[in-house]
Amino acid sequence: MKTYKRVERVAPLVQVILADLIRHRVQDPRVRNGAITNVQMKDDLRLATVFFQVTPGTDPKVVKDGFEKARPFLRRELGKQLSMKFVPDLRFIYDDSHEHIERVEEILQRLKSE
Repeated sequence: MKTYKRVERVAPLVQVILADLIRHRVQDPRVRNGAITNVQMKDDLRLATVFFQVTPGTDPKVVKDGFEKARPFLRRELGKQLSMKFVPDLRFIYDDSHEHIERVEEILQRLKSE
């Protein structure tokens, strides 16, 4: 039987809870253009790195500022919904992987047409 680290079970749960909170409970309009793409947690579960993407034409810094302002609220609500000894601190990082994928696809298309 394969054993799973607790972090592998908690990180997806944190992602779902944060996405729901941001969608339905956070009042800051800056976060409306952001979407949580992944959550990675340290093995001690005290730090959650939250990766996010933004809608096209939106400045990631503006969305990140909105997440940072909502951080205390998000942590408090996480604490209410998770039964953990410690509520993880949240660190927000812009996930620009889709931009890299688009650039690679563009380069491949150019090479294909030559």
